[in-house]
Amino acid sequence: TAAPCHRLDKGTSGIVVVATNKTASKHICQQICAKTLVKQYVGLCHGRIVPASGAFSGPLALSHTDKPLGTCYMEGREAVTRFRVLGYFSKPGGRWFSLVQVQIDHGRQHQIRLHMASLGHPLVHDAKYNPACLREDSEICSRLFLHACFLRCMLPPDEDGTEEPFSVACRLPPELKLTLTSALVWQKGEGSSGRSGAPPLPAIAPEAQRLCECLLAPEHRSAAPGDADSLHA
Repeated sequence: TAAPCHRLDKGTSGIVVVATNKTASKHICQQICAKTLVKQYVGLCHGRIVPASGAFSGPLALSHTDKPLGTCYMEGREAVTRFRVLGYFSKPGGRWFSLVQVQIDHGRQHQIRLHMASLGHPLVHDAKYNPACLREDSEICSRLFLHACFLRCMLPPDEDGTEEPFSVACRLPPELKLTLTSALVWQKGEGSSGRSGAPPLPAIAPEAQRLCECLLAPEHRSAAPGDADSLHA
C-alpha cells in the first residue's frame, strides 16, 4: 500500500515522497534519519534578512502531545535551519520582504516557521506565529507563503543492488508566484536600497539570483530538468 514517508505542515505546499511498498518506505526513512535526504523550501519572510545567508540552531520545545509550544527551548529537540536570500522585495508604502531558500536538517513540526519568527522575520500569512500582520499579509498573499520546492534522495536498490540518485523540483504555485510578480516589486540592483534614504541591500549570490529568476519566469521559460541540482545546490 502506498504511503507518504514524511509530511508537510498544514498550509505548506510542495513535494512529498510516497513509497509504494514497505521496503521503499524503510529505505527513505533511513535517509531521513541519517539526514542524507535533502529537502528545500521557498518562503517569503517579513523584513530584509541580513546577512543574506546563514543558519539557525534552536531546539524546539514540545508539549506532552508532541506539538510545538511556539518557542525555542534549550531542553527541546535539536533543530537546524539553513537559509539564503534569493531576492529582496518591497511593497509601495515601505514594507520589505525577503524570499528565502531554506534547507532543514531535522524537519521538526513548524520548524521553519518557528525559526524564522525567532529571527525576527516571520513568514508571510503565518496566522500562528505572526497573527498581528495577518490582515496586511492578506492584501498580498492568500495563504502561508511556504512551499517545498526541491527534494533529493537515493532510490531503493534495484535487483543488482545499485542505488540511483533521484531529484525533483517543483515550481511555485500560481497564487504564490502572483504575490511576487504582481503585489510586490523585486529590488534586484546590488547595493541598491530600493528607495531614497534606506540602507543598501546586501549582495545576492549569483546562483541564488538565478534560482529567483527561475521561480518568477513564465512556465515556458523554466529551467531544464538537469539544472535543478545546480540551482538548488
